Amino acid sequence: QDCAQAARLVKEGSELGDGSPAEETLYVKATQVCRQMFEAHFDLGLFYLRQRQFAKAETSLKEALAIKREARVLVGLGNLEAEKGNL
Repeated sequence: QDCAQAARLVKEGSELGDGSPAEETLYVKATQVCRQMFEAHFDLGLFYLRQRQFAKAETSLKEALAIKREARVLVGLGNLEAEKGNL
């Protein structure tokens, strides 16, 4: 795993931050290059949440949570449920 490369990809995606397919590609590639990188899964989940791709958002956020239990992931999952109208 090349987690240094994945970190660069996540940084590029965050800097892009425009909701484009290019941003998505950077995050997806980061998750493939370093499967245990929390930030890659978390940022991809937030990307999908902003795009209203709820199933993909839930998968990515849960993958992030499996790597590291952080409150911001739980907040993201709560926001997801609110967006889906479940709260």
